[in-house]
Amino acid sequence: MTNTILFSEEINGYSKEQVDNYVEKLSKAYRAAYAENQELQEKYKNLEDECKELEVHEKTRLNAGVVAKTMVNLETMAQKIIAEAQEGVIAAKAEAKRIVSEAKAEADKQKAAAEMIFDEANTERAKAKAEVRRFRDEAQTDAARTMLNARKRAEQANEIMEQTLIQLRDLLAINGTAEDRSLVLREA
Repeated sequence: MTNTILFSEEINGYSKEQVDNYVEKLSKAYRAAYAENQELQEKYKNLEDECKELEVHEKTRLNAGVVAKTMVNLETMAQKIIAEAQEGVIAAKAEAKRIVSEAKAEADKQKAAAEMIFDEANTERAKAKAEVRRFRDEAQTDAARTMLNARKRAEQANEIMEQTLIQLRDLLAINGTAEDRSLVLREA
């Protein structure tokens, strides 16, 4: 829309139908800008929800530390078995050593697997944190840009409506009837 408004002149002023149509266009533009702003606010909220969900996934990955603690407990249990085997007979010692050796090998294997899982979890956690930060920063930037654009559009629409009302008031003051002037003054 432009700031210059052209209306056909009729008896006692401009065409009421053209003026009404123009005001309706302004109103539609304002409602469209407002609706777009509401939609963008909803998208921002959805992005915030996604960020929260990513944070929950990050906490889940941290539970890999529990597996490492379990490995430490297994190693402690293996040492206890060794101590008990040393108190028994030589045959029990041999059996205990075999059990300990197997348990230690399994513990080492599980510990290595747990460390690998823990390292992968830390890597994924760092990636998730970076992605959460990136999403949050992008969402905040987009939301701020959208809010700024919506405000500018609303301000432009308000300025156009104010200019139009001033022009209508001026025109009616010059060409309109007393009833037209009082109607414009009441609506302003």
